[in-house]
Order: sequence, then C-alpha cells, then structure tokens
Amino acid sequence: MCTLTQLELDFLASLKTGWRRLYRRELMRLLRRDAGTDEARPDARPILRTVSG
Repeated sequence: MCTLTQLELDFLASLKTGWRRLYRRELMRLLRRDAGTDEARPDARPILRTVSG
C-alpha cells in the first residue's frame, strides 16, 4: 500500500491548475528550499519570465 504525503497530494491537485501555475509553484518551492540550505546567497532572487504560447 502506498501513502502519499501532503506535499505529494498538493502536487497532484495542482495538476488541474495548468502547467504555468504548476511550474511557478514548483520553481518557488525549489528556490525556497535551496535558499534555506545555502546561506552564501541570501540576496538571490528568482527571475520569472512569462512566455506567450
């Protein structure tokens, strides 16, 4: 039997919101996680670009 974490459940629920929103949420989550473990770059800010498609 497989038990999903809340993060995994949130990810699956977010698949319904479209790929752009999903991409941005995952990018921000990864950047926050990296910023928490890497204190050498406290002023690093994400660069988000909107691609028309």
